Amino acid sequence: MSARTKKPRRIRRESDPKDLVGRDFAGRGSTANRWRHRAAAVVIGLVLGGLLLASLRMEIVRTRYALADALAQETRLLSLEREASVALRELRDPRRLRRLANQLGFVRPERVIELGTDLAARGGAAPSAVVMP
Repeated sequence: MSARTKKPRRIRRESDPKDLVGRDFAGRGSTANRWRHRAAAVVIGLVLGGLLLASLRMEIVRTRYALADALAQETRLLSLEREASVALRELRDPRRLRRLANQLGFVRPERVIELGTDLAARGGAAPSAVVMP
């Protein structure tokens, strides 16, 4: 090989410790510092996860209380509906209505006129009178 094809060797020079230009500090951290940073990140993550879990559990408790209140209200409303339907049946009872009509002085009608609304709307015959005995 000739002298021309050889690459020149770089001469290492001792750099001044105060000369920070060109230095790479990324790999210079101690492993203890890296572990501390990782441990802190893990602890922070665990704390945040615990807070999230606690808030979710509190929301579940609130939802269960709301559900219990809704079920109690549904039970009250169903009871009220049953009472209202019983009262309506009592008010519509034919014997009660007959007794009330007699007390108020109403008499049984002599005849009943039935109005055929569908016939009158089509221009049909006039309503007929039905005589009750």
